[in-house]
Amino acid sequence: MFPPSLFIAACLFLASPLSTAGQVDSLWQAASETLRASRDLVASEVNADTVVTDESGKNLDTIKKSTRLTGWRDGEPVRTTVKMVESQGSGLGELKFEWGVANHPEQALADADSIVRAGPAMLDGKATVLFHLTGVQRKRPFTAKVWIDEATRLPLRADYVFKGASMMKSMTYSIVFGRDEQARWLPLKVDSDATVSALLYQVRIQSAQQLSNWVKRP
Repeated sequence: MFPPSLFIAACLFLASPLSTAGQVDSLWQAASETLRASRDLVASEVNADTVVTDESGKNLDTIKKSTRLTGWRDGEPVRTTVKMVESQGSGLGELKFEWGVANHPEQALADADSIVRAGPAMLDGKATVLFHLTGVQRKRPFTAKVWIDEATRLPLRADYVFKGASMMKSMTYSIVFGRDEQARWLPLKVDSDATVSALLYQVRIQSAQQLSNWVKRP
């Protein structure tokens, strides 16, 4: 069995929120402002499907986990597991694995050293404007692609690629935006793929999360 510290390292990095800042490009500014308007909201429900494999591709566990908002601590949400299934009974599902954007949707568009409008691009058959980003998050360099609908000025998708460092060898994640039950524009889906290693162990952690039932902070 691989050491739980590997999984914890990935969780700690993935759970850290991104930072945001105003940008020069007017379309980027508009998309960022839409998310900043949601800064008082949190996802009260997070449903995650996570697959953990070793370096040979062998499945170590498949985890289906649902959590629900049950309280607050220092202004941040506290969620309780309401349903969990582990195919291998590894106990890894007990570890925290919640994305920062579930708590801070306004931080789904990262602050970056460079934000460049790359030009028109198609996304799922829809005409959009593509932005290329480069920057550093938690001392790890990253590149990103962000697709924005020019007509509505809303972000549609953000794909991030982080260079490896220390135990985190590689990490990618994608955020898909859409309207929630009250027609607010928010991050609704987060997919991540991380490879973590230490000593003789290496694991790959792939997670797909659904964020829903957004509520206001007290």
